[in-house]
Amino acid sequence: MADKIFSSDRTFQVWSYIVSHKQLIIRSPKSERFATRIDVLFKGVSHIDLDTEFNGLIISTADPASVDFLRTGMYAHDEVKIFQLECNRNSGYVTAVTCILCEDDKEYYDESSIVSKDHL
Repeated sequence: MADKIFSSDRTFQVWSYIVSHKQLIIRSPKSERFATRIDVLFKGVSHIDLDTEFNGLIISTADPASVDFLRTGMYAHDEVKIFQLECNRNSGYVTAVTCILCEDDKEYYDESSIVSKDHL
């Protein structure tokens, strides 16, 4: 059974991938409608199967039995979780060790508050 981690009606974009730390950031920037930005950080990423933009976003941990193809080969180890990302059009997956959320009032191109020395 999937456990919902996060849900939002905002638009999110794949923002960055830090190869050396296997970290993926998905961001919803500030706008006229929203005074904050939201960053979603996936750490220890081993597989990404996503669109680059989500209009509305639901993140859940996926039932491994429903996505067995991701648990094979180089992706198969106990520390990895399968995160399902859904929007009103479709869904995708990220396999990673963890998912961390951060909401702040920083600007569009400011470095993520969630990627700090404490999170590397």
